[in-house]
Amino acid sequence: MAINLRNFEQEIDGVVVKRGKEYWRDGLVRDLEEIEEGKWNALVEGNEVYEVSIQSGKDNLKNYFCTCPYDLGPVCKHVVAVLYALTKSGLPAGKLKSNKGKAKRKPTVAEKVEQALRNMSVNELIDFIREQALGDRQMRAELMARTVSPESPESRSAYRQIVKESLHAGMDRHEFIDYWGSGKAMRGVDDLIVKANQMVEKNKVAEAIPIYEVITEELVDAINGADDSNGDISGGIETAIEQLHICETKLTDINQRLQLFDYLLDEAQDKRHKGWHWKWNLLDIAADIVADKPSREQLFKVLESISKKQETGQKYIDSWDAEKALEIKLQIMEKQDGSKEVQEFMEQYATYPNIRTKLLEKAFVKKDYQQVKILAEQGIKQDKERLGLVIDWQEWLYKIARIEKDANTIRAMSRTLFMESGKWEYFNDFKKSFSTDEWPEERHKLVAALKKDSNRVDMHEFYIREELWEELLSSIKRYPSLQTLQAYHKHLVSRFPGDLYGMYEKEIRKTLGYPSGRATYQEVCRVLREMKKLGNPEKVDELVLEFSEKYKNRPSLRQELLKV
Repeated sequence: MAINLRNFEQEIDGVVVKRGKEYWRDGLVRDLEEIEEGKWNALVEGNEVYEVSIQSGKDNLKNYFCTCPYDLGPVCKHVVAVLYALTKSGLPAGKLKSNKGKAKRKPTVAEKVEQALRNMSVNELIDFIREQALGDRQMRAELMARTVSPESPESRSAYRQIVKESLHAGMDRHEFIDYWGSGKAMRGVDDLIVKANQMVEKNKVAEAIPIYEVITEELVDAINGADDSNGDISGGIETAIEQLHICETKLTDINQRLQLFDYLLDEAQDKRHKGWHWKWNLLDIAADIVADKPSREQLFKVLESISKKQETGQKYIDSWDAEKALEIKLQIMEKQDGSKEVQEFMEQYATYPNIRTKLLEKAFVKKDYQQVKILAEQGIKQDKERLGLVIDWQEWLYKIARIEKDANTIRAMSRTLFMESGKWEYFNDFKKSFSTDEWPEERHKLVAALKKDSNRVDMHEFYIREELWEELLSSIKRYPSLQTLQAYHKHLVSRFPGDLYGMYEKEIRKTLGYPSGRATYQEVCRVLREMKKLGNPEKVDELVLEFSEKYKNRPSLRQELLKV
């Protein structure tokens, strides 16, 4: 989210701005430092002490980060508090204000550190770094990541130790990496990835491969003992495997390619990958290396072995693994075999959705519409318990009906697809298939059918499109809420002001029946202000007095009621 620093109060959610300003006014921002030009760090006291980092450009906030768990919007109150500290305290946030013509600016933290290091002798530097690295696992991991030589015969074990040290830095005393520890655990790993990426850029591909391999192995092991809900560790695995794929495309030495091929097969079969999808990414890379019959047979054997080993007893999971194995086989066959063999293979395994889809696409390109219909109808029959797939196959029939201008099928399929998918494009086509005179009766039948099974159709939207306002009101009355009423306010306010007022009052009473926070009270008062516009402001004033008296022990509610 790009934020103009001169107008950040207008660009960020008002509630967040208000809370952030309160934090700043209360003096909860401390240790504000310019790390480098335009880069600022600060600590903000909240439920815990959170670290905020901000990087600014000339007038815009380029990057920002807070260690708090807030995830209800792009900017949290702690970042806002630091923005106030920078802009309201006369501090030049990077290039917020030019330093020209002013008193000599204070040196940044980076400049102070650099000067301190330059003041030390080489031996003093060595002693200092040695002392810090021995006492800090994180620093030790980052130091080793930057200095290990890829030519060293011990480099692979050195890389592994670096990754282990990095991961250990994020573990708790039970050796578990929690949500907050995952970022810390990945710092040394990220440095190692950067080092490997630089090798690849310099065409030192063979030297980079062991780094990506070690990272893949160690992170897959680690993720089984981690809370990776923020994706730090899984992101590292995916990056390492993507980089292995890039390395494969750059490797020209046949022996190095075969060495990578053997590694990929061995790693994909390791038990650490059981239950994870990354084994298939590794085998996808191996498929690109296959160049002769022996390597093809070797890979096919591994594919068959893995798809059997992965069997869980859960039908669709097992089917997915088997299908992935077949897709990799097909990928190789399409490169090496004739079209007849490929076609026979796909027909043999057409029970798998992705392979059926490939057959459908081939038949469609050839304009063999009869074959498309046969394949789609077979899929509908086979996958009748899997609605998503049934809809996919029905859409193929619908596509062919449109090409062939088959009016009866278009009408039948558009109705079915609308009811099953809730997509309005099908509703529009279904409606177009009737005359103006025919439509009201047909709509009545459709509404009756939808009321029996409307799980996938937004009935409120249906009533609005068809201007069935009484039905809309009746539907909303069954399951009202403040959010629902506000969402459809504009459709109800001019037609049913009395009903709308009554529903609002009922939902407000229900909401206030339970103690809540200021945000909920603000929402209630916004609704009360809206209710005044419905033509009975005196009644709203009576409600405000009633609630103020009834909920004397809720000061935040009473404060908000005063604003009504």
